Amino acid sequence: MSEKNCEVCEYWHDLKNEPAGECRRYAPHAKRSMEAHRAVAAWPITHPNDWCGDFSPKRDRVEGAID
Repeated sequence: MSEKNCEVCEYWHDLKNEPAGECRRYAPHAKRSMEAHRAVAAWPITHPNDWCGDFSPKRDRVEGAID
């Protein structure tokens, strides 16, 4: 069995060309944007080798499924 980390979790969305991804286990979290000086919502950014207690192994996806 593989390690329980973000890279192999059902809820992790790989950000192409970035060394990180988004955890999509729950709805985006509100946070303050320093650039725009207002609240924005975003998924938590994690690295492939991060982990948490909500891990769920990736399932095989149906061909042509919408991300």
